[in-house]
Amino acid sequence: NVVNTGGTSFNSTSGVYTINGSGDGIYQGADAFHFASTSLNGDGEIKARVTSLTNTNAWSKAGVMIREDLTTGSRFGLVFVTPQNGFAGNYRLTAGGMREFAPGPSLNAAPNNWVRIVRSGNVVNGYASANGSSWAQVFSVSLTNLATTVRFGLAVTASDNSQIATATFDNVTVGNTISAPLGSG
Repeated sequence: NVVNTGGTSFNSTSGVYTINGSGDGIYQGADAFHFASTSLNGDGEIKARVTSLTNTNAWSKAGVMIREDLTTGSRFGLVFVTPQNGFAGNYRLTAGGMREFAPGPSLNAAPNNWVRIVRSGNVVNGYASANGSSWAQVFSVSLTNLATTVRFGLAVTASDNSQIATATFDNVTVGNTISAPLGSG
C-alpha cells in the first residue's frame, strides 16, 4: 500500500530508466515500493548502474530485484543503493516473512554504483560494483523450490510513504545469459 503512485519511463535515445516510488519500504512482511519488471524463465541475471536517487530518507532504495511473484509478501532478493547508507541487500526466505538484511560496501561517487542479481536454480546472489565488471558479493541465499518463472526488475522506494523518491538507471540488462566473473573484486 502506497500513498503516492509510482511510475516508470524509458528514454530510448539515452537508454535511461526513470522510476518514481513511494512506500514505507521493502522490509516488512508486505512490501511497499515501485517495481518495473519482466518475467524470466530459468537461470539468469539483471544488472544496472544506478545514476541517481533522491534523498527522501536515509534508507530510500534503488536497485535490482528478483521476485518470485507480484504479491506484497513474495520471496525476493534485492541489491540496492541508498542516499546515506551505502550499498546493501535484502532478501525474504519465506513468503510473508520478514526480510533479512545484508550490508554492502560503501557507495562510490555517483554515477558509478552498479547492482546485480544472479539466479542459478534456487540460489540467488546479489552483487555491487564500482565499474560494472568487478563485483563484490553482498549476499548468497537459497530460495527452496523457487518457481521456474520469476520477475526480474528495477525497484525504488522512498522508505517514507508520504514522499516519492526518483531514481535513474542506465546500462540495464536482463536475460538468461550470466556474465562472468561472479563474485570477483
